[in-house]
Amino acid sequence: QRQMCIRDRITTSLVVSGLVMFYKIFVGNIIQNGCMGYLTKSVHDENPTVGEAFSGFKNYSTVLSTTFLRDLYIFLWSLLFVIPGIVKSYSYSMVDFIKAENPSLPANKAIEMSKIMTDGYKGNLFYLDLSFIGWNLLCALTLGILTIWIAPYVQQTDIGYFEAIKQASGIGGRPNDGGDGQY
Repeated sequence: QRQMCIRDRITTSLVVSGLVMFYKIFVGNIIQNGCMGYLTKSVHDENPTVGEAFSGFKNYSTVLSTTFLRDLYIFLWSLLFVIPGIVKSYSYSMVDFIKAENPSLPANKAIEMSKIMTDGYKGNLFYLDLSFIGWNLLCALTLGILTIWIAPYVQQTDIGYFEAIKQASGIGGRPNDGGDGQY
């Protein structure tokens, strides 16, 4: 009786974990890409609509392949040890912004450009994330309620950093904003 109960719990845990992973890969990453596009356009004073948050579904296959490859690469680097996975997650941290600005960019090109853009900035990105520890602890103390206010603040900060890295590296830009559009 007891072994059956433990087996049922393990099965339930595996099924729930599988469903969460399925959602993250096939829906969550796509919506995240659309939200990055929305926020990027708002930074450029383009007055995006709420529907822009779902724009990742317009280029579903390219966004899916890009985010899947990014997550797979981070996972594989994490198998070496935790530290390489963390370093690579910072290397690939600009993929969503790059893909939001240039949806037709091939997956490997977006990942490669993120690596080039973050070269020399991974430590700064790590310190930037550390600066939000207080906010994250406050969010945890309120059982996640403050996420509504904190997440947009963090995302806007990330977009500002992306814009700064983009200008400092001299690459990227959208064709319609004066950039060369070439990544």
